[in-house]
Amino acid sequence: MWIRFPPATLQDKQMKTLEFRNPVFRRGMLVTVRRGYKRWADLEIGEKVKLCGDKIVPRTATIMGLACCRFYDIPQHVLDLEHDPVCTDRYVLLNEMKRCYKSFVPWEIVTIIFFVVEG
Repeated sequence: MWIRFPPATLQDKQMKTLEFRNPVFRRGMLVTVRRGYKRWADLEIGEKVKLCGDKIVPRTATIMGLACCRFYDIPQHVLDLEHDPVCTDRYVLLNEMKRCYKSFVPWEIVTIIFFVVEG
């Protein structure tokens, strides 16, 4: 009989956090767009993360995918999955990105994090 356990480093790994200013979460696959890529490069598909913010009771989500591109290259079918339904419009999302990240411009590299909220 064999029993496998994750390495201690995985068991002790602290759950990462995604902060939200407007924590609106629908059911199903969602995305959040974040500035840059270095901060998000170590997220792994299947990893559990905490969803936090000023207006939210902390929840858990599972990372389902990651993509990097320039903001203006995000396809509309991906924007349609934006966690905040108002931000499925590219110009509304651009204004929100400028509000969250001072000096944000649409040709910057962004990371698109695909996730499913648990519960």
